[in-house]
Amino acid sequence: MTNTHCDLYFDGTLMAGTDPALVRQQLAALFKLDAAGVERLFSGQPVLVRADADAATAAKFELAFARIGAVLQLMPIAAVVEETPTPVAPAVTEKAVDRANPRFIDAPEVLTVLPQEGFIEQEAVVNMSALDTSYLSLVTETNWSLEDCQIPITPAPIADLSHLSLAAIDSTTPKRKDSEEL
Repeated sequence: MTNTHCDLYFDGTLMAGTDPALVRQQLAALFKLDAAGVERLFSGQPVLVRADADAATAAKFELAFARIGAVLQLMPIAAVVEETPTPVAPAVTEKAVDRANPRFIDAPEVLTVLPQEGFIEQEAVVNMSALDTSYLSLVTETNWSLEDCQIPITPAPIADLSHLSLAAIDSTTPKRKDSEEL
């Protein structure tokens, strides 16, 4: 069965009668974006939201955007041959969008956005110091085991106590003042 896949783009277009601030807030909550990420979505340029989405996924995204009040653009790409048929979700209709309550009724639990070269969210920079691997070496023999890799444990030296002796405590020795009970 052939199934048309498409790329999903959003360029900031909103449905008539929607509050732009509310749409921005709901997009931020839906995709877990910070303020900069939401601003990139509303830059006026088409932003790739999902690449190579099948019809069912595209319908879910389109429905989620429509419930918020945003218009998602679907750009078809080459047809893909699938071995097993998959049910195709219906396209977004006016009946599917609840205008009185723009909350996500029957919305998918998790929608993911694929980053477009870090366009939606900037990639985190990890500062990692150089690792010192100079002490590592490879085993060159062919007949080795993990026991060969064990570090030999050197026993702790036993202290020489031969010069020490025990003496009996003399009961007639007076107690020191600093050890007296208060």
